Amino acid sequence: MRFLLALILTTLASQGVAATIVDQAHQAHSWNYALDYPGDYMAQTFTIRNAGKLAQVSVDVILTGYADSKPPIDDLHMKIVRTDALGVPVIDQVLATHSFKWTELDQYGVNDKPHPAFDASPWNILVSVGDVLAIVLISEQTGEDQSFSDRRFDYLWYGGTQNPHPGGDFYLYSPKRYGTAPYKWTTMVNAPTPPPVNTRVDMSFRITVEEVPEPQSVVLLALSLAIGCIGKLRWRRRGA
Repeated sequence: MRFLLALILTTLASQGVAATIVDQAHQAHSWNYALDYPGDYMAQTFTIRNAGKLAQVSVDVILTGYADSKPPIDDLHMKIVRTDALGVPVIDQVLATHSFKWTELDQYGVNDKPHPAFDASPWNILVSVGDVLAIVLISEQTGEDQSFSDRRFDYLWYGGTQNPHPGGDFYLYSPKRYGTAPYKWTTMVNAPTPPPVNTRVDMSFRITVEEVPEPQSVVLLALSLAIGCIGKLRWRRRGA
């Protein structure tokens, strides 16, 4: 009976629910950017601070335009990708993808919808402390390919300086504007003289991680085996 009870306790412990925590969040509105041309993308890198499974990724993106602007021609597509040894996003090393309908996003000045969030749990992205990943936003809806008579809403990503979490940067890929390599955007773009001390720019985002539960079931298993052995020894002594 004791062995059976201990085995039940072990099984219950192994079914524990892992906690989901905020790994990091950066909220700022001093800078913003929208895609320029088709094929461009924006990318924000981040360094994982808690081991576990990537749970949710949200970004502070809104629709910007005029009162008579038409709907975008394309959804806003998000990718979670790996980075290279220098921390630069590698666009073809995709870990997860998601698309946001334009109707899911807030319009500039309205503020009646939450930040678009992506549930990454089904993708089972296991992360370790120090892993550097990137949030990539891409769409065929861009600002520079519009005519005045066919104005449409664009996707605008907010950001700013003073991100309290180290290990992240904002990159722009736009061959027509910045060349063929991802361009790290800093406040040195149109910076005043003298330039600011902190030149890093990070876009607004929020990362949650499902923590790895502690292996308590292993300890309880050993305890259950010990209890069972003690019970058997006592039974043998009584029967001797």
